[in-house]
Amino acid sequence: MKHIFLIFFTITILLHVSALEKRKCFLSSKFQVRVANNLPPYTEPIYLHCASGDDDLGRHKLERNQEFHWSFCERVIGGTTLFFCHIWWITRDGSKEKAFDAFYAKWAERCDTGMCFWVARSDGIYFTKDNSKNSLTKMFNWEVSHASN
Repeated sequence: MKHIFLIFFTITILLHVSALEKRKCFLSSKFQVRVANNLPPYTEPIYLHCASGDDDLGRHKLERNQEFHWSFCERVIGGTTLFFCHIWWITRDGSKEKAFDAFYAKWAERCDTGMCFWVARSDGIYFTKDNSKNSLTKMFNWEVSHASN
């Protein structure tokens, strides 16, 4: 009888933890990734598609000064958390694009504040971990694309 109670108690706790997981991470760190369009005025929007091996976050159109964000619990068991994004921007001179890892658990110290903030500017893609425009670091240049997306 004690074993049945212990099993029932354990299952109840696990179900409770699972329900809370959407709000708070259990045994792992919670991270937020933000991608913002910081292109100059009167420019075309950027398009964004982000995903991981488990979650396709869909395609999004970001007008100037808009952002897309998501949060997640770092994977503890069964692999390494990796989210990647593909951004493209149709300009008067053609298309520009960049695909990059937006979060990779092996360099989680880069996002030690719990946030990875990516900013698209006219000359490339920038990163900061604290949402401060003063600490933006250019990480990638745009690549010229000859194919349509």
